[in-house]
Amino acid sequence: MTNTEEKDQSCATRIAPQLAERIGDLRSLTERPAEDDSERPAFVDNFNRLWGRDLAPDCSNDELTEQQYEAASERPLDLDVARGRPVKILLSTGGPADWFEIVLEDDGSPRSGIYAFQDWFDYAETAIDHDVLAMIDQVWGEAWRNI
Repeated sequence: MTNTEEKDQSCATRIAPQLAERIGDLRSLTERPAEDDSERPAFVDNFNRLWGRDLAPDCSNDELTEQQYEAASERPLDLDVARGRPVKILLSTGGPADWFEIVLEDDGSPRSGIYAFQDWFDYAETAIDHDVLAMIDQVWGEAWRNI
């Protein structure tokens, strides 16, 4: 699909595949296939491609964990915390824009959230489940707890 064809689709049509891509990005930072798992080389290759790393497919879990932590730490993020503890994680600010909006409990743990997708004057959002909230918390929770 060309960029023009994609822009002709509504955000409501585009949001599901966009969210699936973002969940894949989160999985690359939170999951660690076993070192003897046949899927591990593909997982490491995808991690390297997404985060600009150069890990060997047979790297140890310690090496993978360290690189995942570094990639998450280097990822630019804009957190906006206001009363009521909403957090907005801007994944992209334009062309198109997408973000997570998370509502936090008093202890800083995520209670609920949405994924939002906007392209010019078109907008769509969808609720995210607790598994995705847990991944977001694992990747960025320390950042919002320190604000």
